[in-house]
Amino acid sequence: MNKAIFKYTVTILLGTLCFTTQAIDVTIKSDDSDAKATAEFKKLLKEGGTITFEKGSWTIHLPKNVAKAKADFTINGANKIGSDETVMGAYEDKKLIKTTIAFTGSPIEITKTCKNVSISNIKWDQAGLRGERFHEPVLNLENVFFDCKNWTARHWAKVVLSMPDGCSGKISHVSFKSYGYSGLWLNRSVAKGVYPTVSRGKLIIDRCYFEPDEKSKRGQSSALSHDAGNDEYAPTWNHNGTVVSNSKFVDTRFSISKGSNMIFTNNIMICELSKKEPFHLEEFTNNIDVTNNRFIFKGDKAFQVMSLGATATCFDINITGNVIENNGKLERFISASGAHNITINSNKIINPVPGTEYVTFWGCNNTDIKIGTDGNPQPGIDGAYSKVSNTKCKQVIESGTYFIQWESGEYLALVDGVVKFLKSKKLPTSDQFKWKISYDYSSKLGSYYLIQNQNKDKFYLEVYKGPTKPEQDANLGKPYVLFEEFVLVEAKGDYRDLERAPGFSIHQKDGKYALLPGGNERKSQIIKNNDQAIVSIVKNHKDSNYQWVLNKVE
Repeated sequence: MNKAIFKYTVTILLGTLCFTTQAIDVTIKSDDSDAKATAEFKKLLKEGGTITFEKGSWTIHLPKNVAKAKADFTINGANKIGSDETVMGAYEDKKLIKTTIAFTGSPIEITKTCKNVSISNIKWDQAGLRGERFHEPVLNLENVFFDCKNWTARHWAKVVLSMPDGCSGKISHVSFKSYGYSGLWLNRSVAKGVYPTVSRGKLIIDRCYFEPDEKSKRGQSSALSHDAGNDEYAPTWNHNGTVVSNSKFVDTRFSISKGSNMIFTNNIMICELSKKEPFHLEEFTNNIDVTNNRFIFKGDKAFQVMSLGATATCFDINITGNVIENNGKLERFISASGAHNITINSNKIINPVPGTEYVTFWGCNNTDIKIGTDGNPQPGIDGAYSKVSNTKCKQVIESGTYFIQWESGEYLALVDGVVKFLKSKKLPTSDQFKWKISYDYSSKLGSYYLIQNQNKDKFYLEVYKGPTKPEQDANLGKPYVLFEEFVLVEAKGDYRDLERAPGFSIHQKDGKYALLPGGNERKSQIIKNNDQAIVSIVKNHKDSNYQWVLNKVE
């Protein structure tokens, strides 16, 4: 090798080595200052490694531009583990708490280059942790006491662990106290996608404790929220056997939207002040086991234990061996609509009121509902009855191939992969103008219409995202705008061999129709904007513009 080239190569290599960061391994001693603890903690976030805190209390302030974990890290405290392994939550006895850190400033963001986070034996005050969008970190937390009582964040931002695209790992003997909207919030980021399931890593939550602040108890608060997002046609999150067990929940709820394959077992849920039911499943949630839990109702409020479905079906749910302590005000054990393959067996209500319909399946398209033991049509108790509506949902329009027109005459068509309106003086003959509308009465979709273009690709009409509740409240009657653009109606996938296709709700009034995307609680409708079909926000179908004309192709 030429000497000059060799010298240059060695120089570059040495320079590279000089700038390579090394993971730290540092101990913060009891007499170390806040300034030293903060400096070392900032290194930890930047370089990764391990930081161990001895007995003591520190305040660490992290500005937003600094609160970013860029490498795997471990935080160890000096808190002791008690002898009682059955404790739910962290070991909070004052004699056992040795290390307390108050994190002020911004929550710590776990970036994509930080894949593993371990925290143990520490009391963690104020600001929590956040996952970066489109990132699923592995969390291993043990004997951690998250205390948010001094955190001044807004209710919606007061979330201990916010993981927008999920997380896996194990959370054991962890206390979540005085949080606002949620203790652990998994709420998928907005992203287009045609696949109906997305695999998440398995998460084990065992022997934990969840209790929000006093204001949130009376409002809306979820200890655990597994929400696959507000995509209008959202892929279902497969949680791969995620388990929530042996934990206690006080005036907060557990909720799953568009999720599957989870187990909720041997937990205690106490309700006294909260307005919401403690257990909530919705929007295509399936393969959930709710077994051997205890629901305790106190005070003088009327309660419902759990709800399933409502605007989109839930299916393959097993609710077995649960005990409900009735405060005399229990209205419902289970309320559901459009559900399929639900097993309700060997549950017990203490102090039931004779004749009360504690299990109610209302509306239409409830199928394969199994209640009671050995054919007994009761929810495992004497004197309390169930009511199941077996009505099949009424079709507004018969299945067939249609021309879809706006009331001014323009035809909806799929042109070079784009859904748009076209004028035609003659009756169109091209398949790009023809739409097959079929009523899908199935366990996987619920009662929706599928709208499929009849050109060679056979793509389905779809909307990838609908409005959230705050967006709906702020923009009723207006087009839905996302990233400064109208949310368009599209047709980009054939959904062949997949779990389900995008569904629409169709309503009729005075001979004209309203088309509402079906996946996100029917909070939006499809309208014409020049030559585009766009999404417009409505409160419900009754407030829609009935401006569509559907004529069957002869």
